Formats: sequence, C-alpha cells, structure tokens
Amino acid sequence: MTASGTGGQTNRGHRQRLPAGLFRHPMEICPTCGCDCAEALSELSAYTLSRGDSGFMHQHVVDAYGAQHGGFQGRVRERRTASNIGIAFSLLGLYLAIEKGCTGRQVQRAHMALGRWRKQYPVPEGSPSRAALTVSDVMQAEPGAARDQMLQRWAASVWESWKPAHAWTRALWNEFERGQR
Repeated sequence: MTASGTGGQTNRGHRQRLPAGLFRHPMEICPTCGCDCAEALSELSAYTLSRGDSGFMHQHVVDAYGAQHGGFQGRVRERRTASNIGIAFSLLGLYLAIEKGCTGRQVQRAHMALGRWRKQYPVPEGSPSRAALTVSDVMQAEPGAARDQMLQRWAASVWESWKPAHAWTRALWNEFERGQR
C-alpha cells in the first residue's frame, strides 16, 4: 500500500484504492504551545536529521521541545509524563547551548556523561511561562539558514520561558562539573 492514498498492490497483485489522507493524523492542538506541534516536530526532526551537520543541530530540537512540553512525550491524546531526567536533560541542554554556546554534538556528549554520572534527577524548581516561539514557528521559516536561525531563536525562547529554573539548572551543571574533576 502507498501512503499517497492513490492505491497500492495487494499480495495478489490487485490494485486497491485507499482513502485519501488515510495515513495523516487529525490535527491535534497542543495545550502547551497552541499548535499541532507533534506534526511540526516530526517535520523538523526529518529536516535536521537529513542535514548531516557536524554540529548536530537536532539535539537543540530535542531539548527545546522537551523543555517546552515540560517533559511530556508523545501525541496530545497519548501524553504521559516523562521522567525527571527528561526535563533535567532538556534544561541542561538548553543551558549549554544558549549560555555556554555549545553545539548540539557537544550537548549530546554532555547528556551521555550526565547519564553515567547520575540516574535519578530532582524536579526542577519553578514553572515555565509560555515560550514566545514554538516548533511550528521554526517550520514556517525557509529551509536553510533562515530555519536554522529560527531554531536557535526557538531554543533561546524556551530557555527564557524556564527563567525560574535557571539557577537550579546552573547549580546542577556545576555539581556535575565538580564531580568530574
């Protein structure tokens, strides 16, 4: 079967007509960002992963989305709370990217080291405000430099929305760094 809705081959070689839009999910409005963010995330992930950039910008997508959605994973109807490690890693990743200027590859390596360092993470202090930008805003930018810059602006916007947890995030990173000496 094909996803185009124009039909496909059955196991007997007969053409079968499939309804148009069969493989598209109905639009789901996210209560966190007010858009169909799961679809936009899928599109942005495909975009960033296909870039093959040495800086691995896809890590910033993972961290911005994870922090913006407070550790929730999955489609709106299937939301389940992620572990505290997801929230902590997203905030630490944004901190490293925005405040320390780390590439996605450097953040990815930090996540791996953090995973070896500690298995349980505390709940971050404070609650986020609504970020000014969403994953959908990133997807509206033209592919290439404009979209890459919008991705960075989105990550900065999400990091700013977590201002009440900045001190907590910095303290956690400093604790990690002291333990690595």
